[in-house]
Amino acid sequence: AGMMGLYNVETCGRHPAALTTGNVRKYFIAAEKILWNYAPNNYDRFTHNTLDDPDSQSAIYFARSSDRIGGSYWKVHYTEYTDESFSHKKTPFLEEQHLGILGTTSDVILNFYIL
Repeated sequence: AGMMGLYNVETCGRHPAALTTGNVRKYFIAAEKILWNYAPNNYDRFTHNTLDDPDSQSAIYFARSSDRIGGSYWKVHYTEYTDESFSHKKTPFLEEQHLGILGTTSDVILNFYIL
């Protein structure tokens, strides 16, 4: 079960307009495939049992078997880097650390151009 989409990116023959006056900000963001665990501690704080306990309501989502994938899924995470070499990840600000899988944020204001 699932969905798949294919597309081709072609040039449209148009050339983008030259940048006008304004401030320029460069962001170096990569889409990276990661295995995201929705419950790394595997613990239900309400029942005090493990999430994959066969008698729990959560077992259908977190138990692993021949017909269940458990609580870890492949995701794409948008990661910001410090420069165009993409060799050093940018440390998120304290205010951004709660975002988890949502990835990086970018601050843009009027008269700014993003490259």
